[in-house]
Amino acid sequence: MPKTFFPSEKYRRIVSWKMVMPLSGPTQRGVSMIELLVVMAIIAIMLGWGGAHMVTHLSEYRLKAAVRDLISTMQKARMTAVRNNAETAVFFDPANGTYSLCTGSGDGNWGTRGDNICLQERRLVSYDSGIGYGHGSATKAIGDSFGADEISYTWNRVAFTPMGTAGHAGYAYIENDKGQTAAVGTITIGTILSQKWDGDSWEHN
Repeated sequence: MPKTFFPSEKYRRIVSWKMVMPLSGPTQRGVSMIELLVVMAIIAIMLGWGGAHMVTHLSEYRLKAAVRDLISTMQKARMTAVRNNAETAVFFDPANGTYSLCTGSGDGNWGTRGDNICLQERRLVSYDSGIGYGHGSATKAIGDSFGADEISYTWNRVAFTPMGTAGHAGYAYIENDKGQTAAVGTITIGTILSQKWDGDSWEHN
């Protein structure tokens, strides 16, 4: 029968000492308070810059959305006039920050909105970011003037004929809370135009 090996007390102490000794390697140290504060300051600066950039981008995006929807409404008015062989108009209401697509009452008078049938209405305030009628940072108008209430159309409306032409040339100016400005309008042949202020002049979108 083989003999059972019983390690001596000295042997057991040596083995235990080797098991608890840490592995050799580079010395490790913690992060100092100054280093932590520097990192936190850098993160705060990056977040602040990113947040401001995001807000500006969001305002610009909402202005573009408002312009796109107005163009769509004017195109719909023009197509409706041609399809129904009857004048169709877009009324601008700067006092309430709205515009409406309306069909004629048959009397040929577009001086007021009340005697016409309005198919849809859009409120600019629904876009947020301060979207509303205005020319923001623009220093000059397209044509003679911005108009008394940021609408250069006569009677604040543009009427499209069954031929697809527009009764008047003009623009509606829209701004956001960052001073960015766009203008949507028509020329008398019915072409719908969109321009934006680039800081020095108007340029077509």
